[in-house]
Amino acid sequence: MKLAEQLKVYIDEAIADTNLFIVEIKGITVKRAMILLDGDEGVKIEDCARVSRHINQRMEEDGLSEALISLEVSSPGVDFPLKFERQYPQHVGRTLAIKLLDGKELEGKLISIDAAVIAVEEKIKEKGKKVSLNNISLALSEIAEAKIKVTF
Repeated sequence: MKLAEQLKVYIDEAIADTNLFIVEIKGITVKRAMILLDGDEGVKIEDCARVSRHINQRMEEDGLSEALISLEVSSPGVDFPLKFERQYPQHVGRTLAIKLLDGKELEGKLISIDAAVIAVEEKIKEKGKKVSLNNISLALSEIAEAKIKVTF
């Protein structure tokens, strides 16, 4: 079994009976791996530490402790796009930067998600300082990339 497949088995064991899920397993080269987890209610640092400890313990038990020098278990930050429908609900009320498959880009506040369709309140700047709001619905299948936009 390849290391990536074995890591997935260990992660699945660690997150069984939780609301956590794998977003991505990255960089399994040169004895390094980065595991990105998310959860229906977010991910706590304790969750990442618990999963990391479980993986390290299982690798040691299976004689694979030399296979990785560096293991990072983290939640995806704002620089990682949302990949799964179940990541959207926890971000309702936050601003998204969205790139559509047709190349169009927009920015707006996520209002809701229902049946793989998101509702976004897009701010459209008109001449001067006037701003109008446009509520739009987008199927997730239309979205090439959606990232949380940090606003201060």
